[in-house]
Amino acid sequence: MAGPKLAQILTDFGLIDDYRLVIHPVVLGSGKPFFVRPRSPLRLTGNEVIGAAIRLVYVPV
Repeated sequence: MAGPKLAQILTDFGLIDDYRLVIHPVVLGSGKPFFVRPRSPLRLTGNEVIGAAIRLVYVPV
């Protein structure tokens, strides 16, 4: 698990093979965006419903 800052550093160095995001529809207030700067395009390669959440898998194009 990582936060936006570490994800951005790894993305800048091209060290990410895929992104696995779990989205749970709960409103808790404000937060930090995961992608703060422009990034390479991503392609959705998988998804899975897990209870009330969904897991999305993206790979860089």
